[in-house]
Order: sequence, then C-alpha cells, then structure tokens
Amino acid sequence: MDLRDDGAVLRLRVEHHRGARGCVEVLSITGDLDVLGASRLREQLPDPVAHLRVADLSEVAFLDSSGVGALIAMQRRQAEAGGSFAVCCAQPQPLQVLTMTGADRLLAVRPTLVDALGLARTAG
Repeated sequence: MDLRDDGAVLRLRVEHHRGARGCVEVLSITGDLDVLGASRLREQLPDPVAHLRVADLSEVAFLDSSGVGALIAMQRRQAEAGGSFAVCCAQPQPLQVLTMTGADRLLAVRPTLVDALGLARTAG
C-alpha cells in the first residue's frame, strides 16, 4: 500500500510467513521514515497478528526521530499482543540514527532479514 502525503510516498508491503513458532509478519517499508512517513505509517499499520513482526528498513534511506518513535510504538503494540518485534536495518543513515538515539538497545536490530527472521526460532 502507498501512504502518500504532499507528494511524499512511503510504501508498506505486508507479508505473512509460517515460522517454527507460528506466523511471522514482515513489514517492508520503502521511502523516508520521517515525520510525514511515520504519521502515515502509524495511521495505516495493521493490528499485530503474528508471533513475530519484522520491520524491514532495507529500502529506507532516511530515518528521523519520528520514525524511531513509530518503530518503538510498533514494538509496544506487538508486545501488548504477546509477540516479538525486530528491525532489519543495514542502511547507513537509519542505522546511525538507531544507534545515536539508543533505540538499538530497545529494539532487536538485525543487519539482514534472514537474521531478523531467525528470531522466530528463539522468540516467545
């Protein structure tokens, strides 16, 4: 789904997979996860339905504090639903923001989607 605001586009693709411990949901995000993108993401994000939810930021070139807040909110929603949450991020700028803000200590940040999906074997 495309989340548009004033010409800016944030794309969100949701995929469900079967893991060893249940359903795994991958949210592939493309675009800038800035104040506009984070706002649209929060509005349109589906309710958690999976044992593990992974936010794949491999196609996010820009992340700001609003985007970090959206990721932390996603983690909280997932925890309230009894699930686990991970972030896949290897892009330099978003990874630097996650590190500088300390969010990498709050969120399970993994460099690849394969690594993040590996949490489905151990989470829960």
